[in-house]
Amino acid sequence: MVAIIVQKITAAKRLEKICCVLGLVLILFGSVQAQVVHFADPNLEEAVRETLHKTAGPVTAADMKSLVELDASNRGITDLDGLEYAGNLQVLNLAGNQINDVFPLGRLTDLRVLNLNANNVENVSPLAGLTALQWLSLADNQIFNVFPLGHLVHLEFLDLSYNQIKIITSLERLTKLRTLDLAGNRRIFDISPLADLTNLKKLDLRRNQIRDLSPLKRLTNLTELNLRENQVSDLFPLAGLTKLKALYLGGNEIGDITPLTSLTALARLDLENNQLMDLRALADCRNLGELYLSGNRISDITPLAALSHLWKLDLSQNQIADVSPLTELVELRALYLQLNRITDIAPLETLVSLQVLDLSGNQISDISPLRDLSGLKVLFLKANRVIDLSPLATLNSLRILDLTGNQISDLSPLATLTLLRSLALRFNAISDLTPLASLVNLEELNLGENRISNIAPLADLINLRSLYLDGNRISDISAIKALTHLHFLALANNRISDIASLVSLAQAGGLKGGGVVDLRDNYLDVTPGSQVMTDIQRLIENGVNVDYEHPQFGVINGSSPAGLSEMAGDSSGV
Repeated sequence: MVAIIVQKITAAKRLEKICCVLGLVLILFGSVQAQVVHFADPNLEEAVRETLHKTAGPVTAADMKSLVELDASNRGITDLDGLEYAGNLQVLNLAGNQINDVFPLGRLTDLRVLNLNANNVENVSPLAGLTALQWLSLADNQIFNVFPLGHLVHLEFLDLSYNQIKIITSLERLTKLRTLDLAGNRRIFDISPLADLTNLKKLDLRRNQIRDLSPLKRLTNLTELNLRENQVSDLFPLAGLTKLKALYLGGNEIGDITPLTSLTALARLDLENNQLMDLRALADCRNLGELYLSGNRISDITPLAALSHLWKLDLSQNQIADVSPLTELVELRALYLQLNRITDIAPLETLVSLQVLDLSGNQISDISPLRDLSGLKVLFLKANRVIDLSPLATLNSLRILDLTGNQISDLSPLATLTLLRSLALRFNAISDLTPLASLVNLEELNLGENRISNIAPLADLINLRSLYLDGNRISDISAIKALTHLHFLALANNRISDIASLVSLAQAGGLKGGGVVDLRDNYLDVTPGSQVMTDIQRLIENGVNVDYEHPQFGVINGSSPAGLSEMAGDSSGV
């Protein structure tokens, strides 16, 4: 009996001890949960409170544990202290801040997605333990050592673009990567650590110092590869990457594109600014929709005739005279042929799907083949030999038209182009603006360097925001005073002596909010106390920046009444 009693007493004592221990645990747990979290950075605290929907009262450790996602981007955050309590965070966006030290993130081991774009991060060692990460962006920071990232073996997306990285050896362990961006580091030349990243689908290596592409030859799952602005000349390692749909090779040293013959899945190919002459390798790339070949040495474009799915083609800055191979490319919507040697554009008359066409900087005088291209919205013909604009009269869809630097005097064919938003006619022989009176949707009009004296036809173009009339023979600017949407007005090198109309314009709301008017090289009396100086003062008081010439101070940008008074030598404020 005594033994039984002793056993009961012992059991009771044990139970009492267990209860005490449990009580202590509960007390400790409660105190931890009730612990107040202090943030060193009020901007971070604000982001946390917004996510918690907690505007008042302390933020506790329990509150922080409830966070699963947090967007604290673009808030000016500099210090992450306090964030270490958010142990259950899975998605964290800290892009666009001023963060240097990421040490508090080291305890957030549940993170799957982390965005630290556009900060001041240099040391990524605290991130080495975040082995659950699948998506990590560290673009636009100050990182040079990426060795700690080699531990993040579950990463599928990694953006390290625009840092200071040279050595990428540690990345060879990240075999689950599907997207890798190393663009803009400027220092990477050895890409051999990428050789076994065979799951990669998208790889961006532009703006580095890469010459040897042989490590890429086994990356046969790639669908997009960007190698722009490197030092590449040999493309043979790419010949087996037959899943590629987008390939960017602009700004290299490529002369031979034979290896591209096998890349028949390509839909987008960029080869601009290289040393190409022979395009025969492209004849079998019949899925191409976009092709960029500007800035090469191309004269023969015959191989392009078979690329019937092209909708965008850039052949600018080459040596092309004959455009007849383009005549069957009827799906083209955008065609760039500026700065070539073209005189005859008759082969383009079949391209009725065109919406954008640039023929600037050629030797074209006859534009009649454009007559039926009624879908054109953007047309550049600057720096040619055009005199007759009548073929343009039917192009009623045009929004942007640039005819700078031709031999045009008669604008009457433009009168029907009432959808125009931007019209450039600089450096021609224009004197009569009457046909422009109907173009009431114009927002930008450039008539500089012509023979214009009468601008009355512009009086109803009330949607104009930018107007260039410099280098003409204008003395009367009264037609401008109703153009209250104007923000920029170039009147330099004319015969203007009276600017009262500009004061009326400014008082009616024109040129306000930092608007600019250029009055240099006119017949202005800018002596202290003159009416012109009084009017300039009024313009400045209305928030207008005025450029004019002063006999003592030279060219002046007048942007404040005080500055103007001082430069004019008149303490009265003119």
